[in-house]
Amino acid sequence: MYRVDPADRTVLIASADARPPEPRQLYIRTPGPGGGEVTYRPNVEFLDAKMYRPHLFGASMDHDLQEGVSDTVRRGLERNEGLMNNRVTQTREGYSDKIGHHVRKTLKYKLIPAVKGEIRAGRARLGIISPNDCARFAMVLLCLIRDRGIRSSVTAMMTLKPRIAALRYNCWIGDMMMLGYGDGSRHGITCVAVDNGARQFVTLEANAWKILVKPEFFIYNSMNELINTHMANDLANPRSLVRFLPQNATHPVIERNIEPANMLAGARELDRLIGKWGKKGFHDIWHMTATAAAVPVLYDRG
Repeated sequence: MYRVDPADRTVLIASADARPPEPRQLYIRTPGPGGGEVTYRPNVEFLDAKMYRPHLFGASMDHDLQEGVSDTVRRGLERNEGLMNNRVTQTREGYSDKIGHHVRKTLKYKLIPAVKGEIRAGRARLGIISPNDCARFAMVLLCLIRDRGIRSSVTAMMTLKPRIAALRYNCWIGDMMMLGYGDGSRHGITCVAVDNGARQFVTLEANAWKILVKPEFFIYNSMNELINTHMANDLANPRSLVRFLPQNATHPVIERNIEPANMLAGARELDRLIGKWGKKGFHDIWHMTATAAAVPVLYDRG
């Protein structure tokens, strides 16, 4: 039996006999008193670009970090775009350098020490630093679960209308869904735990529509509940769909450098860049970690 901490969606609470979420090496496990419930926290840090653009150009972040992308953040983003496009002195390269300097400090003094610290302490074997992108993070989980030898229930690409998916499909560990909305946006989700007795499945999700510093756990009692939670306003839209991806899948919005070997190489490259100083290093760090082309990096105790 699973439940999410009502005060913190980054914490999953499980009964002592429940299977740990997968990939289990990624989670910091804390036993409860007397052998009771167990808590799991993912050793994951998100570098959300939305936290940097408004901050540099005057938008207040204190309230926004708690409430998600508010009107203040949107105005800051719009103002930033205007500065980038209209001010002669604010070139795109200068913007990348400036943001990269802030990102470097966050990575060097906060995110990388946090992830590596949990690994060094033996509380987790893996750690991820990722952009807050739902599809990329869902594919990371799919690949890591696959590499643990856990087979998902999806053996071939399936594309269904939301109403059909809600009625016909059950979830298993490692199953990945790409929800496609009528306006062309998407949301990627991967299942990390299942309790068949309680008719529950657990997901760990990024969400580019929010400001997040860690992924959040969600529990669904059925595929119907998941579809209605995320797609209630799109059920009748002829363009909306639900795509189920097998573990060897490719998808136009997901690069193959999300494979674990490439993410490990990315972590080595990030460590190298963090040690550099100057505009070239700042620019490279920004583009590697916080732009639309960024992919996650993986730290492994081995």
